[in-house]
Amino acid sequence: MADVFNISRTTVWRWCTRAYHPGRESFKDRPKDGKSKKITCEVESSIIALNISFKWGTARIQQALLNLPEFMRKALNVCVQGVYLSRTAINNVLSKHNLNGYEGKHKAWKFFRAKKPDELWQLDIK
Repeated sequence: MADVFNISRTTVWRWCTRAYHPGRESFKDRPKDGKSKKITCEVESSIIALNISFKWGTARIQQALLNLPEFMRKALNVCVQGVYLSRTAINNVLSKHNLNGYEGKHKAWKFFRAKKPDELWQLDIK
């Protein structure tokens, strides 16, 4: 079939897969441009503002982008509403600006070193 129309086999395969969707057979050319991006400059600035002002993580920022209370929206002045983003997408924005993760609130390991032999013995009484 590819020889008859002078096209490659992959093109024939691509056109044949379009016919396998009952009710949606469409042999029209698909658009070459990609999908529109959900993360615009306004959405990105909203994510950054929510993270900096409230110290929220990805789950709370995700909920805030859907529906943030009015008094919080007035405090931020840049918050976009009605946008659903995955937590991974929000985390990618935060990591792009080095804002993801914790701010060193973790307790550091406390290592015990013996200054002399047999110093680190411990006895548990039951």
